[in-house]
Amino acid sequence: MEPLALSNKSLTRVTIGNNVTNIGSEAFRFNQLSNLTFETLSSLTNIGLGAFKGNSLIEVTIPNNVTTIGIRAFGSNPITRVTSNITGAILTYNNFFSNNSINFISDNSIIELIISNAREQDYTDAGWTGFANEAVLNVPNFEITNNIEVILSTIKIVSLKNVKFQKYTIYNLSGAKVKTGIENAISTSFLTSGIYIAAFTFDKGRVIKKFAVR
Repeated sequence: MEPLALSNKSLTRVTIGNNVTNIGSEAFRFNQLSNLTFETLSSLTNIGLGAFKGNSLIEVTIPNNVTTIGIRAFGSNPITRVTSNITGAILTYNNFFSNNSINFISDNSIIELIISNAREQDYTDAGWTGFANEAVLNVPNFEITNNIEVILSTIKIVSLKNVKFQKYTIYNLSGAKVKTGIENAISTSFLTSGIYIAAFTFDKGRVIKKFAVR
């Protein structure tokens, strides 16, 4: 697929076929993609620089044959979960999910990384660090029942008795940090109308939720 092939086309979903081996630089940039699917027997090996930047992707799955991912390939997306199925050598992390358009620095702390638990050290050695779950498991290692509700202008956090709430961080859909704190009743009156992502940290793990302010 050539660079810029389908950029700025107002696309909302795309399925990459098994026969595609290369996605050129910025091929799908600045669309409205909220759904990205790679077919099960994907032959994809290269995802170019900025290939999917500037979309609305929340979850991304990296196919097993991928050997190259360009810087900011998935940049400027509100991503909260990445599943990597790479079976070959783990490529050195290079701000693939960066949400900062100025200095390209990634804030991976709101992204849950799901990988094969047998390859934890491989990913760590390649610089895949700073993720929400420092994650490295093929299933989320923190499954806990918490009730997070938006009630009028307040988010109330209620956890189980044996779980201690520690802090929260709120981000906008561009990935920029809006507010952080430790209170378990959070006023949303300072937020403008829109969709936000909140990361709630407990002593046993982290929960990430989307919420709307109207």
